[in-house]
Amino acid sequence: MKRFEILFGLIRIPVDFIACFLASFLVYYVRFHPEKLFLSVYYPKYELSAQDFIKIELLILPFWILIFAFFGLYSLKSNEKLSREILGVINAVSVGIFGVILIVFMFPAKVLSSRFIILGSWISCIIFVIIFRILIRRLQRFLFATGIGFQRIALIESQGKQEKVLEEEINANPYLGYQISFRLKDTESLKYLLKKIKNISKKNLDEVWYLGSKLPKKKILLLIDFCEENKLGFRFAPSLLETRTSWMEMEVIGSVSIIELKKTPLEGWRRFYKRIFDIIVSLVALILFSPAMLVIALLIKLDDKKGPVIYKNEREGAKGKFFLYKFRRMKLEYCTGEEYGGERAEEFEKKLIKKTNKRKGPLYKIYPDPRNTKIGNFLEKTSLDELPQLFNVLIGNMSFVGPRPHQLREVARYKDYYKRILSIKPGITGLAQISGRSDLDSEEEIKLDTFYMENWSMILDLQILLKTPFRMFGRKKT
Repeated sequence: MKRFEILFGLIRIPVDFIACFLASFLVYYVRFHPEKLFLSVYYPKYELSAQDFIKIELLILPFWILIFAFFGLYSLKSNEKLSREILGVINAVSVGIFGVILIVFMFPAKVLSSRFIILGSWISCIIFVIIFRILIRRLQRFLFATGIGFQRIALIESQGKQEKVLEEEINANPYLGYQISFRLKDTESLKYLLKKIKNISKKNLDEVWYLGSKLPKKKILLLIDFCEENKLGFRFAPSLLETRTSWMEMEVIGSVSIIELKKTPLEGWRRFYKRIFDIIVSLVALILFSPAMLVIALLIKLDDKKGPVIYKNEREGAKGKFFLYKFRRMKLEYCTGEEYGGERAEEFEKKLIKKTNKRKGPLYKIYPDPRNTKIGNFLEKTSLDELPQLFNVLIGNMSFVGPRPHQLREVARYKDYYKRILSIKPGITGLAQISGRSDLDSEEEIKLDTFYMENWSMILDLQILLKTPFRMFGRKKT
């Protein structure tokens, strides 16, 4: 999802708020101050100041925005039909007005009991929101037409009718927001195609569309993995690819159906909701756990005075490399990293992995770990060493729930299929962590993380968070 689409999705929120505010305020003036608008309307029997009316609006309108979101009015797709959007606005405003009517029954208020205010706000809000949204559409499509914000596509094609129909439709309708920037033939070898895509991806490529028929299914799946690894969108004509996926979106351009494979439902507004949740919960958690964190920091210093309390370790995430923060549980000379034990610490760790590794695959678990301090053993068993990761969540390079943040050396040994989980932010906890913590084999952990990625929902996140405390203090297998 491009930033341009996200920006226009976000712009609709304040614009809708302003549209509804102005519409309702206009109705207020018609009802209470008609003379200021040069109207001849009967004078009301009671007075309501503009300040009081604004207060009421500011209380009600945020709930209306939530209703708009529920009705899908903040879709990030730029080419959604206007008729569908207008119908969504009418439904959302009507539900909002119905909510106001319910409030009237439960909490009688003079201004809300005015049938003129309610009926007028309903009609005017629909009109204002639709007008403002049409203006946004015009602006967005103007930018597309001038070459700003469109999706640059590499088209893998064969010589068929579909390509011609697609190209004609895209060229005739620049407001769709697509531009076929590169063309490739499906008669070329997969190795050549992957090399070519990798080269042109440096020239601001956004998506790969496959409309060919020559590539066998195995090679198409390799192409999909390649696009995911290089953070490129992938779409195909469904008649040419018989496969199943847990998350997809279809779009019709002219008479050609284009399906976009989604790695996860965690896109667009869902990603935004999850981020807001992470910020709020991490702030609350930091406040609640700050006394415990201060005590742990003090105990670490008392146990081993050399070195910092917080240990930074480089990990791989959805946005690339980042430093993960943990309470230091090892003696300084055994901590890996240039600013800690350096190469000696890494060599010693490799020896320990060969002798005492308890896991299969690229992931490893050293048990028992002779590098730990006394307090370090306790922190590892209870997972309290992970509390500083709350700062990672607040910063934005981690989430509360997600795959385990893997080390660079682990990622280097991943199979291509494993790298799919790098599409989403790693988490402090996750489905794999509550299912077996560090006792799972690499293959089992990747399967659980992949399942989470493909079946994400806020309910699943909450279930994992609720189970995490019970698993933290559970005994690990040895």
